[in-house]
Amino acid sequence: MFYRTLPFLLIIQIALACTPGDRSFSIVNNCKHTVWVAEISQTGGDGWEMESGQRTDMCLPSTWSGRFWPRTSCSFGSDGLCDPPTSQCCSTGNCINDQDQFALKCTHSGVPPVTIAEFTLGTYGHADYYDVSMVDGASIPVEIKPKDGTYVAEKAGDLYHCGSPGCTAQTCTDTSLGVCSWNYEAGIYANQMTMVEPTKCNTSAQCTSGHCNVATHTCSCTADTECSSGEVCGKRQIAGIGVVSACGQSIGVFSANTICSLDSSLGYPLRCTETINGQGSHMDLYGCTGINSGSCYSNAADDNCCGCPSWSPSGKCQNENQEWILNAQPTVAIFKNACPTAYSFPYDDITSTFTCCGTSATNMPGYTITFCPAGSPGSVGMATNVAN
Repeated sequence: MFYRTLPFLLIIQIALACTPGDRSFSIVNNCKHTVWVAEISQTGGDGWEMESGQRTDMCLPSTWSGRFWPRTSCSFGSDGLCDPPTSQCCSTGNCINDQDQFALKCTHSGVPPVTIAEFTLGTYGHADYYDVSMVDGASIPVEIKPKDGTYVAEKAGDLYHCGSPGCTAQTCTDTSLGVCSWNYEAGIYANQMTMVEPTKCNTSAQCTSGHCNVATHTCSCTADTECSSGEVCGKRQIAGIGVVSACGQSIGVFSANTICSLDSSLGYPLRCTETINGQGSHMDLYGCTGINSGSCYSNAADDNCCGCPSWSPSGKCQNENQEWILNAQPTVAIFKNACPTAYSFPYDDITSTFTCCGTSATNMPGYTITFCPAGSPGSVGMATNVAN
């Protein structure tokens, strides 16, 4: 893989030429802040820093398969490692290398919650598959857009052919599939599913709640009203301690399955370990695991299946699980309402997987991945509010 990073306005005029048949990828940081890109594939991984307004152009092999995601507020040392390398040093998206060190250049998936751009690129005559995923939660908005002139534009009215998952009201060229606001309305689940960057404290007098957790130096809370103006009450995993409730700035949203995996003791409304008669636990429903591991879209689906949400296309559900609809769908809908073209749970393929085909063996689809696409929270010119 070859890539380069230059200021956005300069690169618009100077395109990176790829070998015919290879894939032209561009990553644009339209966020107000710096991001640290992470990339893993079947051949390894990489990572690099991008300031606000920068764009990275790269050439990838024709049949590449992998994923990209943004990391925020990182503090890597000159050796490209966290200090110490056994501890996370990014607010979101941390990942490790083959030596199990938290690093700039990583080879393993990111620590959730994180928004992911995923690709499986096919040979000529076979479609590419790509998507934006929030299955494990979400950090900052991500959009994928095929590059003009590199793909077959029409395919029998298929709205998922060469479309743009993650696009907003300002960036969608076709709004038939809905547009992404990237605003997460978590309702009663907000305090359990919102990830925060905690406000630090040394004494309880510094906390609106009146309680400073001396072990973590964070202001403890049970509701937003116990936090200072502009802060929310959410969750944060602290190394060596576990998940704590703390006041701070919202920086992401955990999926129900992810936060339950980190803290299975959570009670109402998630009730992680509570079992349901004839089903598994709430965690099984959230993660589509155990007795609830089958897809409701499959031909052999039984009434313990996972999925068949209200946004399923007509005729696609082979069965439905009322307990999944009652308990899991409300947590999944937080993500689907924020972005109807992105994955919100493991079996969300029908409304989240996009395909694209090249015009010839030497002109295969290229893609632009944009962090904080125009009109999304955190983008240039927009407010930076992630949740609630």
